[in-house]
Amino acid sequence: MEQSDNEEAKSLKLTEAMKEDIRREFIHGDADENGAFQYPSIDSLVQKYGVARTTLYRYASKEDWQGQRNHVQTEIDERIRSKRLKDYVDHSNRLDDNALRLAQSLMAKVARKIRDDEAQLQADPDYEGMSAGVMDRLASVVGQAQKIGKLALGEAQEISKVSANVAIPESFRE
Repeated sequence: MEQSDNEEAKSLKLTEAMKEDIRREFIHGDADENGAFQYPSIDSLVQKYGVARTTLYRYASKEDWQGQRNHVQTEIDERIRSKRLKDYVDHSNRLDDNALRLAQSLMAKVARKIRDDEAQLQADPDYEGMSAGVMDRLASVVGQAQKIGKLALGEAQEISKVSANVAIPESFRE
């Protein structure tokens, strides 16, 4: 206990301005050389500023510095989450826009292929038209493009019904 009394005797007098600087550093932290915020402990601030430990603890407790720090950190976390959410929404919108353009492009290419086939049918009486396999593949492309487009627009694609027997068998109850 004698060493603690000696340390207290060597401490600087805590002025109101110094107390406010220490409080601000404790609550808001301090950026290190990499720009990351560090939140010092009361003990590290006692050493840094050379003030009496008991005096600083008394003020910190009486003025609820820890509660203030928690509040500030909660606000910072909320701002970060909000910004991330906005970024995710922006990325999602861009993805949907790109998917919609792709779906429209696929449908336009299929339409052009069908128009070209119709024109060839008109011009060449010996031409029998595209094969059933080609038409099936084109129809599949149109169906996939439609699904991509509807999903990009936020429309439900397909609703699947699931049915299951949820009755508990008699053997399990026993």
